[in-house]
Amino acid sequence: MGANLILTQTQQLTVQTINIAAMFLAVVLHHFEYTRNPTGSGILLFYWLFTTLVNGYRLWVGGNIDTQHFGLFTTTYVLSCLMFILESCKRPSKQAIQLRDDNERLCPVSTSNIFGKLAFNWMNPWIQFSSMNRWWNIENNVSAKFEKRWTEELQKSNPSLLRTLMLTYPIMGQLLIGGLLKLLHDTVQFAQPLLLGILMEWVSGHTALTQQIPEPLYKGVSIAFCMFAVSVLRSLLLQQFLYRTTVGSSRLRSALVNAVCRKSLHVSSTPEVKQMAHIIKKDVPILVSLFQHIHSGWSFALQVSLGLILLYQSHGFLGWSGMSVMLLSIPVQLLFQRWLRRYRKAYDESQHRRLCAMRNILDGIHTIKLYAWEIPFMNKVVDMQNSGELGALRRIGAIATAKDSLLSKEYLPFTAAVVTFLAKTLIQQQQPSIEAMLVTLVIFDLLQKPFSNLAKFSELLIRSGNALHQLQTFLSQPEISPVVQNDIQLPNAPLIETHQAAFAPALQSVDLSIRKGELIGIVGSNPSALIHAILGQLPKTQGKMTLRGSIAYVSRNPWIFNSNLQDNIVFGQPWDPLFYRNVLDLCEISEEQSLDSQKARVSLARALYSRADIYLLDDPFRHMTPQLARRLFHRVIQGHLRNKARIMVTHTFSCLHQLQRIVMFWDGEVVMDGTFGDLMSKQRGRLYHIMAANDSNNRPMSTLDTSGGYLITHNENEYDESLPSACSSSYIKSCSVTAVTIMIFTLMISQIAKVGSYLWLNYGLSVSNDKAFYFGTFALIGLTSTMFHTIQCMILWFLCAVRSAKVLHTELISALMNAPYSFFNSTTSRNLLHKLGADLKAVNLELPVFYYRYLRIATSGTAAIVVIAYSTPFFLLSLIPLGFYYVYIRRHYCDASLRYLNLATSSEERVDSTLMEMIDGAATIRACKQTNRFISDGQGKIADNQRAYFLSEACNRWVAVRAEFLGSLVLFGAALLAVLDVVYGSTPIVDSGLVGLSVYYAMSIPQSFEHTIRLYRDIKLKIGAVEHVKEPVPHEQNDDINTALSATWPAYGRIEFQKYSSETLQNATLTINPGERVSIVGGNISPDLFGEAMVSSGTIDIDGIDIHKISLYELRTRLTVVPSETILFHHCTLRENLDPFMQHGDLDIWEALSPVQLDVHSLDIPIMELNMTKEQQRLFGIARALLRRTRILVIEEADEMDVETDEIVQQILHQQFSGCTRVIITKKLDTVMESDRVLILDQGRIDTFDSRCAGRGDRVSQAYSNYDGSNHQDGYTTVPASARSSLQAPTRYWNSNDHF
Repeated sequence: MGANLILTQTQQLTVQTINIAAMFLAVVLHHFEYTRNPTGSGILLFYWLFTTLVNGYRLWVGGNIDTQHFGLFTTTYVLSCLMFILESCKRPSKQAIQLRDDNERLCPVSTSNIFGKLAFNWMNPWIQFSSMNRWWNIENNVSAKFEKRWTEELQKSNPSLLRTLMLTYPIMGQLLIGGLLKLLHDTVQFAQPLLLGILMEWVSGHTALTQQIPEPLYKGVSIAFCMFAVSVLRSLLLQQFLYRTTVGSSRLRSALVNAVCRKSLHVSSTPEVKQMAHIIKKDVPILVSLFQHIHSGWSFALQVSLGLILLYQSHGFLGWSGMSVMLLSIPVQLLFQRWLRRYRKAYDESQHRRLCAMRNILDGIHTIKLYAWEIPFMNKVVDMQNSGELGALRRIGAIATAKDSLLSKEYLPFTAAVVTFLAKTLIQQQQPSIEAMLVTLVIFDLLQKPFSNLAKFSELLIRSGNALHQLQTFLSQPEISPVVQNDIQLPNAPLIETHQAAFAPALQSVDLSIRKGELIGIVGSNPSALIHAILGQLPKTQGKMTLRGSIAYVSRNPWIFNSNLQDNIVFGQPWDPLFYRNVLDLCEISEEQSLDSQKARVSLARALYSRADIYLLDDPFRHMTPQLARRLFHRVIQGHLRNKARIMVTHTFSCLHQLQRIVMFWDGEVVMDGTFGDLMSKQRGRLYHIMAANDSNNRPMSTLDTSGGYLITHNENEYDESLPSACSSSYIKSCSVTAVTIMIFTLMISQIAKVGSYLWLNYGLSVSNDKAFYFGTFALIGLTSTMFHTIQCMILWFLCAVRSAKVLHTELISALMNAPYSFFNSTTSRNLLHKLGADLKAVNLELPVFYYRYLRIATSGTAAIVVIAYSTPFFLLSLIPLGFYYVYIRRHYCDASLRYLNLATSSEERVDSTLMEMIDGAATIRACKQTNRFISDGQGKIADNQRAYFLSEACNRWVAVRAEFLGSLVLFGAALLAVLDVVYGSTPIVDSGLVGLSVYYAMSIPQSFEHTIRLYRDIKLKIGAVEHVKEPVPHEQNDDINTALSATWPAYGRIEFQKYSSETLQNATLTINPGERVSIVGGNISPDLFGEAMVSSGTIDIDGIDIHKISLYELRTRLTVVPSETILFHHCTLRENLDPFMQHGDLDIWEALSPVQLDVHSLDIPIMELNMTKEQQRLFGIARALLRRTRILVIEEADEMDVETDEIVQQILHQQFSGCTRVIITKKLDTVMESDRVLILDQGRIDTFDSRCAGRGDRVSQAYSNYDGSNHQDGYTTVPASARSSLQAPTRYWNSNDHF
């Protein structure tokens, strides 16, 4: 039988000739495939690769090749190599490939061959930034497929979001492919301990003292090559699994966010912003994380089974004893994770309270500066951090120390291996060989990660249940039902017509008929319900509603989106520049002002520009001053829209008599439909009751929104793409250089002890044959390493992290409190709060961990290289080229990764802000029929975020493949040099244990290389937070001057300006006598008196002392100002708001509160609980002045004040401050007439300074017009100068209940 299989020479020659002919034919066929297929065939590439490798191996070994046919075989081998090279080359963009549409921008993955995909070579141009200007098209059918599946699922009796996700193939397909890759990876990785054992056996058998014939060299080299191949294959499989997981999770997030985006505009009841923020920022990420870890369950079972099999082969059933240690780690890790989550939450809550207090302080920083309250408020914030965040940080550090000491990758497998060795030694009385012990260590190292992942997966599975329920509940909500709209057919047909219409849960049996040109006011209980019903936001339960014509809507809370003024007004309507200008003029909108300052007018202008037939106005003047509201009502509502159907909800009396028709609702029913006279005669009492209740509900409260919002999560500062040494040194100094030095020393001792334990494992038996002493010493050295590791963690958290948190926060708060007020005008509160929130959190919680991990892995890698070099010294020669390549990929990766992280972060913020805008303006968007436009815009932003996220993760895969390949080369070099040393070395006996230990350490190098590069990137990412916190802040002038002043200064209150020039005054020379009451019109001199203005020349003397020669603290504590807007500090008590220094007793405080007539029963009550109105806040500001009792009082009169409050203020000024010098910044003619003298300023120059200005009302009015612009928010905007009338004496007040 065997003889029949031997070919004759002629037959062999024929076979080789046919092979060569087949090769040439393959070349021709490959030419056609090469020019007509955009990518190389993966099957062909692997075929030619394996052919090349097998034939090359045969040539190297010698094989069974006849010398006569060696030339033909070599020709075949060369052709196969050529075919592999040609198939691997990049395809030309010509011929059939050119037929593809050039405008179709495909993802670079689709144009890469199989090896390019495995090695992520398609990322090379994106790493070099050469292709950043050319984005590819994102596959947008994932969201469409998901929406289709979900729509079908909603038709079922028991819809399931999870089932829908599982049936969406673009998501499920990546999950299945990832599962297959995970299966192969988990199986292949357990070949490493087997190969390690085989290599050590080969070394043991290949010695000079053995009587057996040593095995050939190629077998040892083959083992080394197999270890290299397994390491590379494991890396490729793992990175492809992570890549597929990234693609699938990206598609999942895109599908869910798009679904939420669409649902938010179609759901019948508009969701709250907080609810949507929780869904987007909490629920969706949890489901995405679950998708990424979904394979952890079955992977754990597979890896544990393979580990048990290998342990059984090495130690029998006793090998499973160490597995008990691994199993016990699961509940311990779950407990640690639970504690960490609890204290991280406590940290976030404490930080949130501090940030709310800081936001309040920044809002009132002008008051703090003017009253010189910087020190107590700084101490207050520092105490809040010390008592809250630092306490939570210490607890987090304690738990992290315990967790890292007991469950880390270095010490949990070590403990499990020690238990296994002791069990075999004590029970079987057998000494495990060094080969078995090292193989056992490798097995437990491989098992540590699945045990860790299982604990995370278990916790994630529990949390994802609630997230899935919340998301499914939202996506299952009923959508808005469009109201029937008909074209206008008859001239007198009603535009809105209802017959016995009921809308749940607000309206019942509504019969209304509204025609063109009617102006109808809606009052009563829940009057906005009718508008919501017309917009379709309330489900109709019975009756009929018909609309004829288009609708424009002005919401109760003005809404604008993140764009320019033109886009907010035109809002998708046809562009008409002339009409656009007319709308701006009608609504008194300035293109030079910010959108936020005129939101209410922009909202009205948007409705006006739409040229609709029906206008729904839900209290449109609620956020405007009465003067502006009165003008716009007459000019726009009664004027320009006089031929339109107008429905206006109002909560004030002033405009009711001007409405043609008034409809009053009570408990969902129409109780009156008639004129203003009918209303007052029939429903007067009920109307007054409702209006009073509405006024109370709409009254501005002093409560603070504690939602947090952007205070912690949003990041508007770009990450720095360099690692400034100055930032690192600043951070180390804040941590304490001594503590950092001790931490690094203990880290080195820990690594030395760990290496020593493994060396003792190899050489210990040569010292003593006592097994108890042998394993006891081994465990003791390992315990020493763990002890130093624990000390290192304690130093990290309790000395470095806590000290850094305290030092950086205190320095930042001190710098902010000492900054001039102009700094806060030029710097947004959001930037400052970001420093105090997100930046400090990164420095406190993330940066210490990154530095610790980086140093730990770096020292571990250094220890591995030392062990390898000790075993095979020639290995050091390979470190030079490997080191250069390591630095090269690290530099390119960090630059690219940081850039794409910037893109991902900024694009994610744009997605979040766009979605929040859509939710806020959902009613306006639907009313203007712009739903599809906003959904499309949101999908575009989600696609941009998906691309940036994809590139960021692809960068991680790119560097992981190359770093792990570099580590695989180190592994191959260690194994190969060990083999060569065994065969060609000068030492007759090579220690197999030392070789095994060297290779064991080399196995950790691939992951160490990748982790150090990633951690280096993370440090560069977060060190920018230190730079932000340490950014220089300007310091106030004259704040460090020490001048001895009399305790009674100023004793008289005489103010003299001598040729004084500054930002607000020009060459001013004047004198204000003691006790004089002076009104100032057309300017404000309080910045000059309190040292806030930049002085050009001249002096200001108070009682003969130049105020610029004394410290700002001394100056501001000797003067008193009552700002136009009184700020309350909500995190403080009533006492602390009046006297932060705690210098006054209870009696003094009660005496200050008595004249202002505030209903207060306790001085230690939190100020938030008082719910003060604006008028009460104004009186509280007067109480602050009464408590200080200085000789000079500066009062900035408020723009809005009711009659009663103003009378109290005037009475206090006459009775309590009659002996003081009173400087009043006013806009009221009556205040001017009651003053001793009046200072009129014209663009900073003194126009008039004489007594009372009697008969000069025109001069005062002119100065007022020149001074008062319209650069205020709608709630405080006055009439522009061109349309402003002169001040009138008797009618200077308006009622706070009136908006007209």
